[in-house]
Amino acid sequence: MIKCGIDLVLNKRLEANLKNPDFLRRIFTLKELKQNKKSKLTGIFALKEAAMKAFGEKLDWKSIEVLAKEGKKPELSINNKKFKSLDASISHDGDYTIGMVVVEV
Repeated sequence: MIKCGIDLVLNKRLEANLKNPDFLRRIFTLKELKQNKKSKLTGIFALKEAAMKAFGEKLDWKSIEVLAKEGKKPELSINNKKFKSLDASISHDGDYTIGMVVVEV
């Protein structure tokens, strides 16, 4: 079965949270935080939300890890979930960031 999840983020709504150390520690892994660019973290957040929607359940934020290298597709890994394949995409446009995840379970 193929499932998908999508999430749209209004960037300025998330920016205040990105200044909060407790929020950062709860949502992002250390590897993700090392990418420490607001646009990267916003995209990572959108993909984590999209992944939860694709799986149809709330997952631990840190069980989903997104490594987004400049100019390349994001690499997404999810601990403790079984699936055959997984694909992800992030796009930024003006005030918005969108993340989409497609998973074959």
